[in-house]
Amino acid sequence: MLLLADDFFFVAHDSISMKRRLADRVVRLGLAGALLGEQVLFRRINVRGERIRVVDPSPPRDALAHTVLDHLLAEPGVTSMRDWLRFFAQDAYEKVLQRLIREGHVYVREERRFLRVITVFEPTMTTRAGWPESRLASRLSAGAALEPPDVVLAGLVAATGLDTYVLADTPPHARPYLQRVVSSLPPSLREVVNQTATAVGDAVLNART
Repeated sequence: MLLLADDFFFVAHDSISMKRRLADRVVRLGLAGALLGEQVLFRRINVRGERIRVVDPSPPRDALAHTVLDHLLAEPGVTSMRDWLRFFAQDAYEKVLQRLIREGHVYVREERRFLRVITVFEPTMTTRAGWPESRLASRLSAGAALEPPDVVLAGLVAATGLDTYVLADTPPHARPYLQRVVSSLPPSLREVVNQTATAVGDAVLNART
């Protein structure tokens, strides 16, 4: 089963070429937001305003989620959502990719290009890689109910600009429906989306100056 950050990883890449659709920093921040969103969905943390509070220190089953929670527990004095987004963004890409490889959703191979050998990764099934995006697009198009992880995914997609891709072939009502379902998220999950959007906005602005 794909977790929230895994779904976001696949949406952030072309499902066939696996080329990134966004700037590296934006993808990393989106993945960091997704990893923190997983903690809310696992009921390990609450987010109020910009502050994170651990409400259940018991380790999640997933190894990466366990590691994320360990970091939060090790620094109880650091409660700023933005600080944690920046921290997890440093290696979120590599960590989520490792989880996808470990779970058999992605494989790594070496490829020779211009006298160099480079490492590339590919999905084990392109249909699985494309499923998070097609699932979101079809349900938003139909105005269908979304499970909480998919609502958070939709929010992070919008926060990072991936909605350009997800909504490309959807009817006009899909975008306002996306905004409506995201605004209905519980406070902690809505803050994860909002704080991620703010961090992405700051990163884009800083890159232009």
